[in-house]
Amino acid sequence: MATTVIGGQGGSKLAGVGGGAADGNHATAKISVWWDIENCQVPKACDPHVIVKNISSALVAMDYRGPVSISAYGNTTLINASVQQALSRTGISLNHVPGGMLLKL
Repeated sequence: MATTVIGGQGGSKLAGVGGGAADGNHATAKISVWWDIENCQVPKACDPHVIVKNISSALVAMDYRGPVSISAYGNTTLINASVQQALSRTGISLNHVPGGMLLKL
């Protein structure tokens, strides 16, 4: 399984995917995106469906075409309820992690 982490300050970026296109069996492997939503928040006025589309498009551009699951981790008490609902509607799994519990990569 390929693992992708969304993180970084100042905006989202794909990390851990490696450079270039996917090779062999990796092109169709299951992909799990782990999003540190506490340190890489949903931008104001951004539709979460666009975020999912951008993540999927970036993976396809690198020739990763396997099934994608996206899990967001962070202190959900800091996330507006309407944003939480919008994220859930996209299929993103929102996981509560109490403040200060996320590991820095």
